[in-house]
Amino acid sequence: MKVRNVYYGLRHGISEANEQKMIVSDPSNGVPRYGLSSAGRTMASNMLQLTRTGAGKVMFEPSNTVVYSSDFLRAAQTAEIFCSVHNLPPAIPDTRLRERFFGRLDGGSDSAYDAVWARDASQEGEDTEYGVESCESVCNRLRSFLQDVELAHEGKNIVVASHGDPLGFFQVVMQGLDPKSHKTLPPMRNAELRRMDGK
Repeated sequence: MKVRNVYYGLRHGISEANEQKMIVSDPSNGVPRYGLSSAGRTMASNMLQLTRTGAGKVMFEPSNTVVYSSDFLRAAQTAEIFCSVHNLPPAIPDTRLRERFFGRLDGGSDSAYDAVWARDASQEGEDTEYGVESCESVCNRLRSFLQDVELAHEGKNIVVASHGDPLGFFQVVMQGLDPKSHKTLPPMRNAELRRMDGK
C-alpha cells in the first residue's frame, strides 16, 4: 500500500496480564486496569532508550513524529514512556488500535491463543464457537485508522502503540497481504519498535 508517511508499530511492554498469563481483551478491563507490570515498565524504558541511542534494531529519528495509541492501559503507558524518551507530545488515543477482542476466551488462559491463530489460518468469516473478532474485522478498523491518518498527515513518522495481533494485522494491511497470514510474520516482542512496511 502506497502511503505518505512512515509507520512504526510499538508493541506494549510486559503487562500485569502477561505476567498472569491471562487474556485481557475486553475494554471494560483493559482500559482502566492491567497496565504495565513493574518489570514491564523497566524493560520498556530500557528497550525504548535503545531507539534513541541507535543501539537497537531501529534508530528512530523523533523529529516530525506523531504518536497514536490504543487506549488500553498497557499500550497507553508504553506510549507515554516512548514519548518521554524522545521528548514528544503525548500520544493521541484511538480506539481502533485496541486489542483484538477474544470473545468468550477473555479472562482465561493465554494458552488459548494458539488455537485461535490456527483457526485464523484455516477459516473464513466470524468465529462462531468463541466469538473472537475476525481477522477481517481487525483489518477493517486498522484500514479506517490508516486512511484517516493519511488524510491528516504527510511526510511524518507515525508511531502506532498497540498490541500483538493488531500490529500483525497492521503489517498485513501495509504490505497488502492476506489477513489470515498475520501469524506468518515475525512476532513483535514486548516494547519492540518496528517499521510496518517491512523495510
